[in-house]
Amino acid sequence: MSTLKELAAEVADNRNHLAAIQPLLDEAKKEFEEQNAKLIEAIAAAKATIAASEEALRQEALATWAPGQTKKLAHGIGIRETTKLDYEPDEAFNWAVEHGIALALDKKTFETIAKASPPGFVKPVTVVSVTLPTDTYKLQVG
Repeated sequence: MSTLKELAAEVADNRNHLAAIQPLLDEAKKEFEEQNAKLIEAIAAAKATIAASEEALRQEALATWAPGQTKKLAHGIGIRETTKLDYEPDEAFNWAVEHGIALALDKKTFETIAKASPPGFVKPVTVVSVTLPTDTYKLQVG
């Protein structure tokens, strides 16, 4: 079994290794982006053009389709009808309270209140965790 000192040294070594190689990747990415700037810009422009043309196609498909007609249009374009519910959230909440359903616990609010004045069913539990220093030097010299 490793000792605390050995494991701390291992973490420090691993962090130092990452600190040594991360700048190499950062520099390679920077060089790649500089060398391929025109290609990167062209791809971004192509994506924007595609998004605009797809939206125009959707709008045209909606304009040419009428309820009752086939939902399979030319060129593999299809129409999909879905049902969405439109309601006032406050009214839905009141309905849910009346029917005793569809409610979710507001955990943050509950825990704030429960910490100040815990209900009988709440039991404080101490959870132990370990924190590690972000300063690698502290891990090495202890």
